[in-house]
Amino acid sequence: MVRIGSLLVEGPFSIRPPREVDDYGWLECDLRLTHWNGGLSESVAVYVDDSLNREEDFLEPVIRYVHWEKVRDIRRALVGEITWPTATVALSYFREARTEVDRLMRDVQAHLTGVPFSVTGLVADRSVPDRTRDDRGEVEVYARNGVQRIEISTWAADDGGLHTAAINGIAALKALLRPLALDGWSENYAHDLLSEEFGATRRWDYRPPTNGAPGA
Repeated sequence: MVRIGSLLVEGPFSIRPPREVDDYGWLECDLRLTHWNGGLSESVAVYVDDSLNREEDFLEPVIRYVHWEKVRDIRRALVGEITWPTATVALSYFREARTEVDRLMRDVQAHLTGVPFSVTGLVADRSVPDRTRDDRGEVEVYARNGVQRIEISTWAADDGGLHTAAINGIAALKALLRPLALDGWSENYAHDLLSEEFGATRRWDYRPPTNGAPGA
């Protein structure tokens, strides 16, 4: 249940619109902002058209928002009340706010270039850098630009303003939400969320299988 909830917060590899909107294309994530604090998880992402070989008539970008009370769900799952996370997912167009979203994305991208990273070298004793924790919790930012891709997660206070940019960005994108009816929309993940085998650890133990197939 926890791993499924975490994947819902992280978001899918791609989102497909209803067939009446488009019967071929899909959208992928260009920016994702996640905030973990006090058992509550929030994530806001911007998905854009990444349909193969499409050069015109692009799909409209969407905002994907997730809210998940992780700790509350764990407590309920332990007493058998739920078996599936209660995370809520919303999708929204932002036709009238493209300039605002563009400005916000540029601001977050600029902050990514200034996040200090503590150089530690080889760490074999589980020691960590001496950094002050930000009282607002942990933020995670994923961004790509078509040539580069970066993902940074931090709970450090001295992070070059990334905490503030991410939290403000989540609030700004949430304010633009005009939730769509989700009938016909679908999300594509690397794992089958409905499979009873979901979450099983797959391993390769360095011994080639006797049938010549790759080990797993």
